[in-house]
Amino acid sequence: MKRKVGIVTWMGYHNFGTSLQAFALAQVVGKLGYSPVMVDDAPLIRKYYASVYPVNPLKKGLSLLLKPILATRADRIYGKFRDDSTRMFDTFRADRFDIVPDTDGLDICIAGSDQIWSTGFPPVDWYLRHYFLADFSGVKIAYAPSLGMPEEKETEYAAHVGDWLRSFKVLSAREPEGARILSDISGADVPVLLDPTLLLNREEWIRALGLKSTGAAPYCLLYLLTYDRRIVDEARAYALRKGQRLVAIANHPELIADGIEPLSAGPQEFLEALFNSSSFVTDSFHGVIFASVFDKPFAVYRRFADRENFHQNNRVAGFLNITGSDKELLQPGATLDDRTVTTAGDLLHTPLAAKIAKSLEYLSNNLKQQP
Repeated sequence: MKRKVGIVTWMGYHNFGTSLQAFALAQVVGKLGYSPVMVDDAPLIRKYYASVYPVNPLKKGLSLLLKPILATRADRIYGKFRDDSTRMFDTFRADRFDIVPDTDGLDICIAGSDQIWSTGFPPVDWYLRHYFLADFSGVKIAYAPSLGMPEEKETEYAAHVGDWLRSFKVLSAREPEGARILSDISGADVPVLLDPTLLLNREEWIRALGLKSTGAAPYCLLYLLTYDRRIVDEARAYALRKGQRLVAIANHPELIADGIEPLSAGPQEFLEALFNSSSFVTDSFHGVIFASVFDKPFAVYRRFADRENFHQNNRVAGFLNITGSDKELLQPGATLDDRTVTTAGDLLHTPLAAKIAKSLEYLSNNLKQQP
C-alpha cells in the first residue's frame, strides 16, 4: 500500500495557475510513488472572504447584473475541474480548522506552492494556521511557497509565524527573496525551487489532462489578470496584422464590451486553448510558464508598477532569466511584433533543466528520509 502524503495549498481560488500548481504537485507526488491526499480548502476560503471582505448586498446585486454569463459559467467550471481532478487523488475538505487529522493515517504533509505564505492578505490567525500546518503534528515539508513582502513587514511576519516555520522538517521557497526571509526567521538553509507546474513536461501535461489538437483557425489568445485597455488594443492590432482571430479569456466584463471573441474557461479549457493557439499575450506568471512549456510565441506585460509594495513582476522576470531567454517584461502599451512575441526557447536545454532536476530531487529525497 502506498504511503499517503498530504498536500495543503490553494485549491479553492478561481485562478488558472493556482488550480494547476495544486494539480501538478499531486501528480508529481504520485509519480514519486506516494498516494497524494489533497486538502480541499474551498470552505475555508469562502469563510475567509466572508469575514474579511463583507459584501455590500447592493454592490453584489450590481455585480451580478454586470458580470457576463460566460464568466459566471467559468466559476462553475473551476468547481468541476477541482472535483474532477481531485477524484484522481484522495481528498478531504477543510471544513474544520484543525485541518489535517492525525487519525486519518496521515503523518507527512507538504505545504506549498503558490502564494500561500504571502503577506498580501489580511492576517487572520485561523486562516494562516491552515497553510502553515500549525495544528498538524506529523512531518512537515514546505515546497516552494511564495511570500514576497516589503522589508518593514518582515519583523511582524517573523513574530506571527516564526514558531510555525521552525516546526517544519525542511523549508524551501519559490523566489530568492522568500528563501532569504525564511532563512532569516528559521536559521535553516532554504533552497529556491521551481513552481510545481514546471515539474511536468509538455507530454505529461497533455497526457494528464487529455489535451487535444482542435485544428482551429489561427488565433491569438489573450489572458489578463488585470484589465488594461492598452494591452487589449495592442493584442487586437497584432492579431489583425498576423491574420489571427483574437480570443480572450472572459474574466473581465470589459473584454466582452470590447467586442473580442470570449472564451469562458476553467483551468483545463485554458490549457487546451493555449495549447492550440498560434500566439499568446498575457500578464500572468503561470501563463508565461505554460506558454514556455508548450513552446508558444508569447509576450508578457508588466502587471504592476515597480513602486507598488506587492508587485509580482520579479516572479516573471526571474523565470525568464533562468530560462536564458532574452525576452523581457513589456510596459503596457508596448508594441507587439515579431521581436516581442517570441518563444522562450527549448526548456530542456536551458539552465531551467538543472533546476527541474534539483526540485524533483528535493521532494524525492525528503519524502524518502521520513520514517
